[in-house]
Amino acid sequence: MRSTTLRLLALPLIVLPLQSAGGVLSSHAAVTDVSCTGDAHSTYSPGVTDTERQTTITAQHNYTHCTSTDSKVTSGRSNHQTTRLDSCHTGASGTSGRETIMWNTGESSAYDFTRTVTENNGSATVHHQGTITQGKFAGDTATEDVALKDPDPNNCRTAQGETSASGTVQLQITK
Repeated sequence: MRSTTLRLLALPLIVLPLQSAGGVLSSHAAVTDVSCTGDAHSTYSPGVTDTERQTTITAQHNYTHCTSTDSKVTSGRSNHQTTRLDSCHTGASGTSGRETIMWNTGESSAYDFTRTVTENNGSATVHHQGTITQGKFAGDTATEDVALKDPDPNNCRTAQGETSASGTVQLQITK
């Protein structure tokens, strides 16, 4: 009886240090280095139509409201261009790209990403996921979501097609 009581009394001494060790047995939560919202604008040349064709897409993202572990980072912007087969109804999911973000501090972050696109009659939801490979926040994971709305879905049915779309962007960079 006495050895059973001693074993039961010793059990909390073993468990408590494991609980108070602050994550020794658990995985670490991601730390957000920067989180931004803003506006996005894309142009298409030639315009996207109901028929898939080779199109140059130029995207501009303005990150106007940022919070960061670096209090000096309050905003940023990026511009990138790609040429691919596109239409109002097909996305370029699974394709890759590179984006460089210029921060208000003069620093930059370059990241390689994989793209997932969902298109519906000219509007698009674009998801980029990748790793910061150069510059500020190197080694972190970048996730960017862009929601674009075309001005007139009927443009997809014209010869000129939809030549631009605007919307919102959300960016999160985590360790």
